[in-house]
Amino acid sequence: GCTVASYTKQIPAGGRGLISVKVYTRGYDGKRLTKQITVFTNDPQHGTFYLTITGFVEKLMTLNTRRVRLIGATDRSLKQTVTIVPEKKYFFEITQAIAQKGQFIKYDLAKVNASDSVQYHLTVENTRKEQGRYFDIISLKTTSKYQPEIKISVFGSIVPPNQQPAAKN
Repeated sequence: GCTVASYTKQIPAGGRGLISVKVYTRGYDGKRLTKQITVFTNDPQHGTFYLTITGFVEKLMTLNTRRVRLIGATDRSLKQTVTIVPEKKYFFEITQAIAQKGQFIKYDLAKVNASDSVQYHLTVENTRKEQGRYFDIISLKTTSKYQPEIKISVFGSIVPPNQQPAAKN
């Protein structure tokens, strides 16, 4: 979506005004973005007009997922790894991983030096031994001025041994 950050409230006839707009680009990494803004005026000939904002949104990083799903039986080891690869142009470090609750999970953040990049692997593992569901969020603190925090959601659904988890609707 778009948010109009500010605009000139009153413009004299023949004068100029300024409209500042903030565009939320989440989900558009590596894609072209087009947003339209409707401008309302009291000008009898141009009462309403549209401004179109378009551009390419550069990628800050590549993530294999933003959602960890730990679904299975109490007698199974349930874990998942999230891979974060910062783009070279906007390189950043991940300095900390903090779970909002941390009650039914353990997690580990590892920096991996690949041949052509630096990667971070966040491994999340279920620790719940009784059946039930839970939800948590792991916040990754970064040195990026563009994205100082990356949020990873964690969903757990634990069932007794030899029982299949309920199908997702």
